[in-house]
Amino acid sequence: KFLIAAFAQGINVYSAERPFTVEGHSFTRGSLVMRVRGNPDSLAETLQPIAQKCGVHVIGVHTFSATDGASLGASAYRLLTALHIAIVTGNGIDFNSVGSIWNLIDNELRMPHSLLEADDLRYGDLSDYNVIIVPSSWGPLSDRIGNNGKENIDTWINGGGTLICIGNAMSWAADSSTGL
Repeated sequence: KFLIAAFAQGINVYSAERPFTVEGHSFTRGSLVMRVRGNPDSLAETLQPIAQKCGVHVIGVHTFSATDGASLGASAYRLLTALHIAIVTGNGIDFNSVGSIWNLIDNELRMPHSLLEADDLRYGDLSDYNVIIVPSSWGPLSDRIGNNGKENIDTWINGGGTLICIGNAMSWAADSSTGL
């Protein structure tokens, strides 16, 4: 929730690839790092209410030098990308599975997302999304998505997209005949 809120405020967030220590504070791999450079001047004031609301402890430091691990300006910190999620829905997709996923993303995580008709996987432009979630379906997905959809998804994945399949959608994606 913290990361989602930070992205919503236009904050650039990095993730540590290795543990590091700065000013006596030790941080684990995966710790989030927000640099002053490249972020709004009001970074601390913006982060404070987000951290309080999410129950996250934010530690500000006054140096980029690490006493252990990579310094905070090093390439050992990956710039994270805000998620642009699509949830596949429509004819043949299990509405219970869609509802559970939609409730989690919309109500609990409060993440921006789009609903994408299963038919749009065949010919639609998927480049607006970096994550597509395919809920469980009623019947074989190969009938709904077809070869054009599989090829469209395959191109999108090879371009960096992340496909998440739930329930029997996993069987479709993992099937050797699908070729994903």
